[in-house]
Formats: sequence, C-alpha cells, structure tokens
Amino acid sequence: MQYIFGLPSVSESTARPNELEADGFAGYYLRRPNGYNQTSFAQIAAAYEFAQSIGDYQTTSAGHHGTPPQRRSAVRLGFLLGQYDLSAADFDYNFFYYYQGVLNGTYKMAKNSKYPELDAYMSQYLDELKKIQSGEISAEEFKELK
Repeated sequence: MQYIFGLPSVSESTARPNELEADGFAGYYLRRPNGYNQTSFAQIAAAYEFAQSIGDYQTTSAGHHGTPPQRRSAVRLGFLLGQYDLSAADFDYNFFYYYQGVLNGTYKMAKNSKYPELDAYMSQYLDELKKIQSGEISAEEFKELK
C-alpha cells in the first residue's frame, strides 16, 4: 500500500520509516471497522509479537527495521489513529507528526492544527507512546494496554 501511494513521506538511510509506517498501518487497519474491527488493543497486541520480534538494534544498517520498542510504539500509534477515518496520505501525515519520538528522539509538542480533534485525542497518549518507544513499558505491559 505504501508504494501505491508513494509513501512514506519520511526517508532515512535505513528501511526504518518504511517498516515502522507499515507496522502503524497494520495497527490502523486492525482497528478500523472496514478492516478487522478490533476495538481492544489487547486483541491485536499478542498477534503482533512476531513483527516486533524481528526488530533490531543495527541502527546504521540499510536494512534496519526499527528496534522492538519502536515497532511496538508504531503499531500502538497506528491503532490509536484507527479511531479516525483517514486516507493513506492523512495517515502518513499524522503517523510521522506524532512519531517523531521514534525518528529523532523527541515528540512534537506543538498542536496539530490540521487535525484539532485528532490532536486532542492523541495528546492523551503521547506519554504512553514515549514510554513504549523508550522501553519503559515492557512487552508484557504492552499486551495489556486498553
């Protein structure tokens, strides 16, 4: 789907943005009513263990797919964005807007004026996403998120 829509809009010298956005799309479509309609994160978190298990710490390798915590954070963010009906381009915009913590170690604190309702919703989860990305939320705790 990313290649059809010319995504992701973010690029690096590794495969990380592509792989993490793909993880995000998975979380998104698992939640969407026109996808798998899973409204509980616990329903999808256990199924996602394989993808996060192939995360790696070879951050300078061209084939780097993201670390396991980054991959968990990406799928959680996608699941949260699944609360909203977004086009592929809008998903890409919002995914990378909120996912700066994975790509450069910080989270955007400015208001997302393009999507104020979505921004109000997402502001509730930014600390959680940061804790997932940093590894403060363990894999076991991740599976129990609501």
